[in-house]
Amino acid sequence: MKTLLKIVAFTALLLGIRLYQCSSFRDEYKTTSLEKCGEQQRCIDLVENSDWDKCFDVAYKMGRHSSFDEGRFHGCLANSQRH
Repeated sequence: MKTLLKIVAFTALLLGIRLYQCSSFRDEYKTTSLEKCGEQQRCIDLVENSDWDKCFDVAYKMGRHSSFDEGRFHGCLANSQRH
């Protein structure tokens, strides 16, 4: 039983670390994107839109080696602006 609890605790710790890394990267990427927008209100509105977060989730892959697919992210944003 103790072994099972250790495994569950370790798994929860790893998942927490992954979620923290994803959240930190999201915040950093959003801040960088807003800085690149400068004074352009349309750009700022796009970054602050809920579609930005949805597209980030589509492009960010969690796992042993997390990754972010910028092409997929920008494609998703372009598609969201068409609707």
